[in-house]
Amino acid sequence: MEEVKEEKKVVTSKSSNMVIYIVFVIILLVVAGGAYLYGRGSVKPVVLSAKTSDQAGFQGPPPSGPPSMKGQKFSDTSLYTQAVQIYPGPISESAKAILTGWNLKTTNLSDGSVQADLIPVGSEATEGDTMHSFVVKPGYKLYFVDLNPSDDKPGMDENTHDDLGILVDGSGIVQ
Repeated sequence: MEEVKEEKKVVTSKSSNMVIYIVFVIILLVVAGGAYLYGRGSVKPVVLSAKTSDQAGFQGPPPSGPPSMKGQKFSDTSLYTQAVQIYPGPISESAKAILTGWNLKTTNLSDGSVQADLIPVGSEATEGDTMHSFVVKPGYKLYFVDLNPSDDKPGMDENTHDDLGILVDGSGIVQ
C-alpha cells in the first residue's frame, strides 16, 4: 500500500495580502468598466429616492425646460413661439390665459433676485402636480409654455403636467 502524505499549507501574511490585492484589482476593474460604459451612455443610472411633495408623480418635462434646450438661445428653439413671458413685468392677457391652473407667487430675495413659484391650484391641482420654483436673477426672464393647450377648458387646465416654465438669462440663453 502506498502512503498518503498530507500536506499542510500555512497561510502567511504574505499570501493573505496577495488575496486582498487581487480582490482590490478585480473591484477596481469592475468600477472602471462601469464608469467607461456609463460615460459612453450604454448604461443608464437607476435612482431610487423617496418622493417629496415637490417631486411626487411629476411626469412631464423638467421645470426649467427640456434638457436639450439648456444652454441654447431660447429664440432659436421650437418652444419660443409658444411661450409667454410671465416674469418680470405685468402678466399679459395671453399669459393669464396660458397660466390657467397655476398661480405665480414671487418673493424678493436678499441678493436682488426673485424666487418665482408656479403653484398648481384648484381642481387642476391633481395628485402628482408639483410646484415649480425658479430664481430669477436681475436681467433674467421667466417664460411659460403649455405644451398641450387642447386639454384646457375655459378657466381650467385638465392636465398641468404638460406645462413648464423656462428660465432665460440676460443673453437669452436657457438656464
